[in-house]
Amino acid sequence: QSQWNDGASHMLKALASLPSRQEEVIRLKFQQRMSYREIAGLLNLSEGHVGYLIHTGIQTLRSQLSS
Repeated sequence: QSQWNDGASHMLKALASLPSRQEEVIRLKFQQRMSYREIAGLLNLSEGHVGYLIHTGIQTLRSQLSS
């Protein structure tokens, strides 16, 4: 349990360190389970830009969490 809490805490810190728009789309996608289309409509972005933000945000998270 403690190890999971440490990992979750580290993940939340890494997520909070992302640029705000990347954090927002990742939270909408994975916490709210919204589609790219739904996120795009909500934030007035193209679906392609939503995909780009999610992709680059996840790359950054992977890099931060692996170090």
